[in-house]
Amino acid sequence: MGARASRLVSGAKRVLPPGMLRFSTAHLLGSIVLLIIASPFIDSTPIGGWIEAVLVTLMLAAGVTAVGGEQSSLVVAAALVIPTLGLKWANLSMPDVVPTWSFRSITLIFLVFLTARLLRFTLRAPRVDWNVLCAAVCVYLLMGVFWGVAYILIAELDPAAFAISTKGGRVTGFTAIYFSFSVLTTVGFGDIAPVSPIARLAAIIESTLGVFFIAILIASLMARMGLPEHRDKHD
Repeated sequence: MGARASRLVSGAKRVLPPGMLRFSTAHLLGSIVLLIIASPFIDSTPIGGWIEAVLVTLMLAAGVTAVGGEQSSLVVAAALVIPTLGLKWANLSMPDVVPTWSFRSITLIFLVFLTARLLRFTLRAPRVDWNVLCAAVCVYLLMGVFWGVAYILIAELDPAAFAISTKGGRVTGFTAIYFSFSVLTTVGFGDIAPVSPIARLAAIIESTLGVFFIAILIASLMARMGLPEHRDKHD
């Protein structure tokens, strides 16, 4: 019985690289997709801010489970998520007391940490499986979400940072996500244009990272695609 348990533990370690929980990347991917798809619909509703807060909470919580397999990662993730969610919900309840830039800034820090951990797992996994593929897609989508939040923050600090062709348009909510993925995929429809130097610099960085990420990811995944799983010599 003891030998059987040891083999099961050994097998779990092979399937689950340090810092990752089984199926957690799939849960995170689902929460990110849900947030992106729901964004254009919740912007026009009276309680859109509260719905967005719920979806963001789900995404951030899924992010913690995705990188919380190691105690150090769990501590850092929790230390970033708790104040992020606290400021997010406090801003909804007391917008005059808690400024929006406070929770947006710490959200960006957490997204950088989360994306870096998922990217590390994607590139260092010994073979490509469903968990690795989900993590790779999460990294790409999180890049779009990160820059969307960054564009909102830039627009809040400088309302003239972007030029929008639609009347009364603002870079906020789904508009920021839409612009972010337009830049990330280098599509650029031209209806939103960065004007200020910081906004243009952010757009340059995002488009460059998007191109290099796809190239590096494809090369890395193809190099490991179909490789047999490493077996313990006692199996």
